[in-house]
Parts: sequence; structure tokens; C-alpha cells
Amino acid sequence: MEQVTTLRLGTRGTILALAQATHVADALHTAHPRLRVQLVTIPTHGDRWADNLGAGTGIKGAYIREIDQQLADGAIDLAVHCLKDRPSHAAEHHGVVLAAHLRRDEPRDALVTATGSTLALLPPASVVGTSAPRRQAQLRRHRPALRIKPVRGSIEARLQRVDSGELDAVIVSAAALHRTGQADRITELLPLDSHLPAAGAAVLAVTARPGDERTRDLVAVLDHPDTATAATAERAYLRRLGATCRSSIAAHATVAEDMVTLRASVYSPSGDRVLHTVVGGAVSQARKVGRDAAEQLLALGARKLLNTDTA
Repeated sequence: MEQVTTLRLGTRGTILALAQATHVADALHTAHPRLRVQLVTIPTHGDRWADNLGAGTGIKGAYIREIDQQLADGAIDLAVHCLKDRPSHAAEHHGVVLAAHLRRDEPRDALVTATGSTLALLPPASVVGTSAPRRQAQLRRHRPALRIKPVRGSIEARLQRVDSGELDAVIVSAAALHRTGQADRITELLPLDSHLPAAGAAVLAVTARPGDERTRDLVAVLDHPDTATAATAERAYLRRLGATCRSSIAAHATVAEDMVTLRASVYSPSGDRVLHTVVGGAVSQARKVGRDAAEQLLALGARKLLNTDTA
């Protein structure tokens, strides 16, 4: 510990990203009082072109690729991302490793409305903002009379579009609102039964270089075992499905009494079809649980729905 005085933590420059990075830095300092953590803000292609990125351009990769490269090149020592924003293959392909999963925050989606109306009570033809294919499919399934408008940009920009009257409502991550001190904006937490979240939702992941054992040892104290197990199952599910950022899929795993239970769904873009399964197994078999869930949905015809999403 005496040989390590400073770690450089790479992050995007958005308010949410900086809040998340500060949280990680504070947690590291609490665990290692003699350790200094320097935040390094890295502009990314995704941030520069967020409003122009098309739905099929691999937006998740656009947000993390440059930070991963800085990490692999040694310009920074670690980085923090929302796990749901990392494609299931990204760490391996970009030459970095997942060093810690922080304890999962609130995983549910949040509805924010100008009037305080819940989703069930929004009048027909109300305009709801979301670009996520999963959220769009779920909205079309449960409230087909609503109008959906794609929205991108920072969480502040999305909320402003509700405040300005451009949107009647927006669906965003509840965890993101909590992390940016805006939990009071939540009108309704959408239930897991009807609005299963994205795989990796509300999990902060810290990445490091594979050969940097010293940094990985320092970061390991932040790893929350149950969250890591749940994330392992969820990402194994994503990988087996071959899911992309255009896939209308959801997954949420929980851990109790040395067992992991994964609830997983695949939706048609229109929301008129949904395939769902629940798979459980020992914590030590988390990857198998994820793969088994994917296999079950593939056997039910998930590939056809996924191909429709990406066509």
C-alpha cells in the first residue's frame, strides 16, 4: 500500500458519470485512507455525437471505447461505467477486465411526468420519451395508446424536455436519478413484473488492466459478491443470445441462500410478443444459469425476435 499513492480514474464528463466516479473514488479512499484518486475526464465520441447517433450505430461502444483504450494504453489506472452500458464482450475485446462490481442500487426504471400522473393514468396519445428498445417494447405492450418519442442526451436534458412540455413523460434509470441527487423527480417506480430492467442495470463496474495486479487488489475491496454473481448470470445470458444495443431484451438476477435466480425476457419490437423464463441454480453456476436462460428462450423462438430487432 505504501508504494501506491495515486490512482487515475477515467470517466466521462457528464454529471451522472462524474457523480458515479466520485462515489467510487470516495469508496476507495474510505477503504484505503492513504490512497489518492485523481479523476480524469475523457471526452468520448458518444458524448460528442449523442444527438446524432443512430439507433443501430453501437452507441454503447461509442461511450466506452475511448476510455477502454486510455486504460489499456496506461494513461489511466481504472475506469468506472454503468455495467448495462458495457456490451457483454467489451471488456475482453478492449483489453481490460472487470475488477469490481459495486453493490447494486435500485434497478427499476423510473417514470417522470410533469403532472404527477402514473403510467397507468397517462391519457391516451401522451408523449413518452425513451430510446431504449426494451422500454419501447414494454410501453407498447402495456400502454399501446401512448406515443413514444426517441430521446438521447444527458439525464438533465431528458428531464428538461418534460419540464418544457415537449414530452408528457420520460422513462429513465431510477439509479441515475438517485446518483445525481434528483430522486425527488421520480413519479413512479415501474414494477419489475411488467418492466423488467436491462441486464446490468444499476450496477457500477470498475475496470482495470489485466496485468495491473496492484490496482486490482486495491479495487477488489469494492466488489460486492452477490452483485457480481447476479451480473455474471445476466451477462452470460446476453452473450449467449448475441444481444446488441438494438435488442429488446431484459434480465434481472437475484441472490439468496447461495442460489441465483434469473428472470429473463425477449420482446418483439411492437411488444405484442414476449418470451419469458425464470432459471435458478447455485451461485457457483451463475454463468450456466445465464446460458440456460438464453437457451430456453432461443428454443422458444427468441432468435426470430432478435433478428426482427436488428433488421
